[in-house]
Amino acid sequence: MGSNSIYMLMDLLIAGCGVYVVYNYIAMYVSKSIKSSVLFPKDLNISKCKDVQGFIKYIGISQVAFGLAAILSGGLGLYQDYTGTASAGAYLLTVAIFLIFAAWYSIAMKKALKIYW
Repeated sequence: MGSNSIYMLMDLLIAGCGVYVVYNYIAMYVSKSIKSSVLFPKDLNISKCKDVQGFIKYIGISQVAFGLAAILSGGLGLYQDYTGTASAGAYLLTVAIFLIFAAWYSIAMKKALKIYW
C-alpha cells in the first residue's frame, strides 16, 4: 500500500456511505415504511412517526442529494488517489463537497424529526 492508502480508505468509506444512503431511501420509498438505520438517532422510536409518507417525501431530496454527493466525492477522491493527478486543493474540495452535503442533510433530518415525530 502506498503512502496515500489512508486517503483511499476514507474515499472508499465515503462512497460506500453514499451507496448506503441512496439504497436506504429507495428501500423506504418502495416499501412505504421507515426502517431503523444508522441515519436516525439511536433512541428514535420509528413507530411513532405521525406521517410516514410525508416524512419520506420530505427527506427524500435531501437524502438522495447527500448520497449522490457522497458517491461523487468518494469516487473523485478514489480517482485522484489512484491516478495521483490531484493537488491538495482539489482533494480538499472533494472532501468539502461531502461535508457541505452532510451538514445540509443533518439540518434537514433535524427539521423532519421535529415535524413528523
